[in-house]
Amino acid sequence: MKPTNGALKRWRGWSSRSIARAWQFEFFYALVRLGGRRLSYFFLRLIAPYYVFVRVEIARRCDPYLRRRFPSASWWRRRWYCLRQFNALGETLLDKAIAGIQRRPLMETNLELQHRLQAIVAEGKGLILVSAHVGCWQVALSGLDFLSGSVNMVMYRDEGDHDRDVFAHAGRERPYRVIDPAGAFGGAIEIVDRLTHGEVVCVMGDRLMHAEAPAVAVPFLGAPARFPTGVYRLAAVTGAPLLVLLSHKTDRGTYRVELAREIRLPTAAARQPEAWRECAVQFADALAEYAASHPHQVFNFYDMWAS
Repeated sequence: MKPTNGALKRWRGWSSRSIARAWQFEFFYALVRLGGRRLSYFFLRLIAPYYVFVRVEIARRCDPYLRRRFPSASWWRRRWYCLRQFNALGETLLDKAIAGIQRRPLMETNLELQHRLQAIVAEGKGLILVSAHVGCWQVALSGLDFLSGSVNMVMYRDEGDHDRDVFAHAGRERPYRVIDPAGAFGGAIEIVDRLTHGEVVCVMGDRLMHAEAPAVAVPFLGAPARFPTGVYRLAAVTGAPLLVLLSHKTDRGTYRVELAREIRLPTAAARQPEAWRECAVQFADALAEYAASHPHQVFNFYDMWAS
């Protein structure tokens, strides 16, 4: 069933609307032009506590994750962790602007991963890259230009999303096509078409687009959480392999993408719900391992564990 834009707006699980207003984004973009990373980070440190201790309704969005990632932490300790998350999120937004405005590459080269991706694309079955709202996926995506063939990104942007991507800052076209999941059948027809042409499709595996989206509850950080399964069905139908790629910011201020899982589904699994569930389990396990290593770079600010 096709989810309409109205259905997406009524879905209260999460929203891509920006917390800050458009002029506030422009203010920080101006800081990047004037003083680069140092000046923009300085103002970020001044403003982030406002969202934690004054805009408490925004700070509460961190609680479902922080309560499960740090179950023994006190309320004050969780507020400190929330501040660290907001600072980390602000840094990723600024880093995108820095990468675009200053034309500064922020991706570390991972030759082993590049060779693996190129080998899979050469098989001609297409490739699904599954990521999550961690690290800085847009900076990571800017480093996929070495892939032959087209790269497609399944992405939904709310009208209230004021954040610009790396390529808008740089004044150049995106190196990937955008597939709108609010389109017909959630973009599934276009995704299948791209995969059958041997192209790469990038999707987020940690958010449901709407309340009726196909999903399954699997263990994540000690409790069942709902993860979408539509992408795994499409992989089974097309025979395209899935790679779980997760990016994280390093101590050097750059980003590195790691291959967390490689999943291949036989076409016979296209109608087997247990196979889709196993894929979701593998993705959730990879995300849990990421949260263990980079706990403050997880930016899924909604209750994944709600029934």
